[in-house]
Amino acid sequence: MTIVSNKGVIFKAVPKGIPKVDEHFELANRTIDIENLKLGENEFLLRNLYLSLDPYVRSTLRESHIKSYMPAVPIGHIITGVGVSEVIKSNHSNYKVGDIVYGFIGR
Repeated sequence: MTIVSNKGVIFKAVPKGIPKVDEHFELANRTIDIENLKLGENEFLLRNLYLSLDPYVRSTLRESHIKSYMPAVPIGHIITGVGVSEVIKSNHSNYKVGDIVYGFIGR
């Protein structure tokens, strides 16, 4: 069994004003058994190496009924951002284990 650790920033509450770390976010340490994880066709699993929480992310920390150019992050979900990750399991011909990728992370 191969267990890997992966961190994520969970959105806990919509801020009224400036977001506060302990009130609005939670750093979640998750473990994944990658040997027993079943991937679908063309799916791959990433380990986060770097996540940039750029200023636009603030516009995603809102109630879902308020429209904006980026979708709102639902309470309890991982905050998305541009990041760098390593492929640790793959069922996709274009992405091999060990590849380093970048783009929106957390979706």
